[in-house]
Amino acid sequence: MTAPRVASLNVGRVMPLPTPRGTVQSGIVKRATAAPMRAEQAGFVDDEQADHVHHGGAFKAIYAYAAEDLAWWSHELGRDITPGLFGENLTTEGLDLGTAHVGDRWKVGSAELVVTEPRVPCSKFAARMEDPRFPRRFARALRTGLYLSVAVPGVITAGDAITVVPNADSPTIREVAAEMMNVG
Repeated sequence: MTAPRVASLNVGRVMPLPTPRGTVQSGIVKRATAAPMRAEQAGFVDDEQADHVHHGGAFKAIYAYAAEDLAWWSHELGRDITPGLFGENLTTEGLDLGTAHVGDRWKVGSAELVVTEPRVPCSKFAARMEDPRFPRRFARALRTGLYLSVAVPGVITAGDAITVVPNADSPTIREVAAEMMNVG
């Protein structure tokens, strides 16, 4: 496995998202950027979320997803899954995010992030994937990615190394996801 690093930084703006129940405002559409991003308590400065109840905030400031899991989904779905498609802000490489422990600390660039919880897929994710059944499929795969809080604000750049300071006394993201979504 390669040394843990940031493969891609992804940001987006709030925009209309067509769903079966009508159009909603969402920030799920993310695009990769080569620009360094400042991580602050609420997430990346240049990123927007429309639903502040379920996205963003202190405990869900940054959503991370592994490039290895994107590749797995590309194979599974028979189509190209590119960084940012799942709405992640940080695409990692060289880390199995399912084995990360709640409370692990990541030193990335000049920022320090803390693993908080897995992603629970929602209807906006289904609309983004154009498949109403995709959230259940995503949950069953237990490749949820994870949310991070920002313990120390700082600047992160694509290519930055990720140094993990483990908190092995806590459950893994995969264990928490299995319990939260009643799968496994």
